[in-house]
Amino acid sequence: MSSSRPTRPKPGDGTSLQPSSSATSVRIDLRDHTNERRRARRRLVAFRLLMAALATAVVVGVIWAIFFSSLLELRQEAVVVEGAQSGVISGDVSPIVAEYEGTPLLRVPTGAIRDQLLERPLIADAEVSRAFPHGLNVVVTERVPEAIVVVDGGYALVGSDGVTTAISAEPIEGLPRVYVDAQDDAHRIKQAAEAVEVWSSLPAELQAQVDSISTTDVVVTLDLIDGAKVVWGEAGESDLKAEVLALLVEQRPAAVYDLRNPREPVTR
Repeated sequence: MSSSRPTRPKPGDGTSLQPSSSATSVRIDLRDHTNERRRARRRLVAFRLLMAALATAVVVGVIWAIFFSSLLELRQEAVVVEGAQSGVISGDVSPIVAEYEGTPLLRVPTGAIRDQLLERPLIADAEVSRAFPHGLNVVVTERVPEAIVVVDGGYALVGSDGVTTAISAEPIEGLPRVYVDAQDDAHRIKQAAEAVEVWSSLPAELQAQVDSISTTDVVVTLDLIDGAKVVWGEAGESDLKAEVLALLVEQRPAAVYDLRNPREPVTR
């Protein structure tokens, strides 16, 4: 039985194991690839510059619109005043706010407006805030008269801080009459404020017995309707002195009550 074996080519029989002469070689030019990368890089830089320019333009536009244009300007009719119980208060606010009408809202100096309002005698405190797009919210606390200080030609109505709110030709019923001896405004305000502090510490039944209050830089004195005198001393410890006075008036009536040391009061 015969078996077939593969036959090897014999030398010279025309069969060769070498590559065919028909194979081709490929040549890549790296210069084209480098040029393309450079063009892509230039396009990216140009795009970034464009985006930066657009962003800058947007920011400049927003700043101009907010701070310099009429888009968010203050308008008088958009100003809201709260806490003003009288037309006089509103009349104090309006001319101050009117100075800034047409000003872009973020450039309106709310702090300066508040300072100007506090210079008005009828305004004890004020808060000013922006109300976009065109307004302001102004909340005022009125200075309520707490006493009348006797002055030349009438009576000065003063608040709890001693500041005069108005001048009246006649005394105001229900307000204590105060005499001060200071010659300058600062001292008059201080003495008036101390008198109001003393008056406010008294219970209603004692307030009804007070005819007038006199103040100096050293002592506060109460003149009672029945002719008795209360030497209060300084305005400090007013609540304690008021309690002691109430007990003395009830239990030990006297012509003079000396409360300069409320823990050791003297009567005579």
